[in-house]
Amino acid sequence: MQSLECGMTKAAIATVLLSAAGGCPVSTSAPTAPANPYLLAAEPAEARSVTDVRQALAAADAPAEVVVIGRVGGLSQATWDPQHAAFMMADLSLAGPDAADRAAHASAPSHDADNCPFCRAKKKNALAGLALVQIVTADDRVPAVDARQLLGLSEGDTIVVTGRARLDQLGALVVRTRGIYVRTRAEE
Repeated sequence: MQSLECGMTKAAIATVLLSAAGGCPVSTSAPTAPANPYLLAAEPAEARSVTDVRQALAAADAPAEVVVIGRVGGLSQATWDPQHAAFMMADLSLAGPDAADRAAHASAPSHDADNCPFCRAKKKNALAGLALVQIVTADDRVPAVDARQLLGLSEGDTIVVTGRARLDQLGALVVRTRGIYVRTRAEE
């Protein structure tokens, strides 16, 4: 047994010496991390808005495969599910650059959101312009990990999601996806 261990040690030392002397190629680069299977390399074509997808699903009264574009954010709702790979996506028309102006309107000292026609209409439109995005595995399960950690997403990112969409019992748009494209700031 001792002879076998000694032989293995000599073989290991010989391999190291041959590699150092140029006998075998040695990789000096760091190993690359595997690509995230949920992030798409190219933006899918023919993306539709959250509100357009909702209207099409309501008219069809059945789930459908969709490509939808929006911005990560829940508006007045919570954006992230910290226990699952799920988050809210808002229609671009509701989460655009003028969203800050709308927020400033609502924060005025004498403002009464319950009686403000602008705020009431905004709330109604906001709910119609939101989608719950759920990342799903090959066996159709939502992983028990925060989507920010899984995908590197941030509030305000513009994304294009492909997946199966449906309206749930409460009328909320739910998109179950295995593929998300994140636009860079240069693409916006």
